Amino acid sequence: MSISSIALVALAQAREQLDRSAEGIQRATAPSVEREDQVDLSEQAVKLLAARTSYRAALDLARTADEVAEETLDLLAQKAISRQAGRRSTPSPVAGWGNTST
Repeated sequence: MSISSIALVALAQAREQLDRSAEGIQRATAPSVEREDQVDLSEQAVKLLAARTSYRAALDLARTADEVAEETLDLLAQKAISRQAGRRSTPSPVAGWGNTST
């Protein structure tokens, strides 16, 4: 599984967590709440903050995956360019190598 895939799964999970928290807050503020359906607002607020933190972490992971992919492509492009340049010209000896007279 790639880093991008993991980030997308994490974003989906954070979204589900956010939706559950929003539903809990909505139930807690509803005018006709039954005794067994009561929801603790502070608990829902904590869940909402946790969802926000999870979402931000997943976004950071997605950004990092994008940066890694971009750097990888840049390195591969540089390698391909240097290979092509090496084929066009004859390799020159490194200064001082093979030179026995100093």
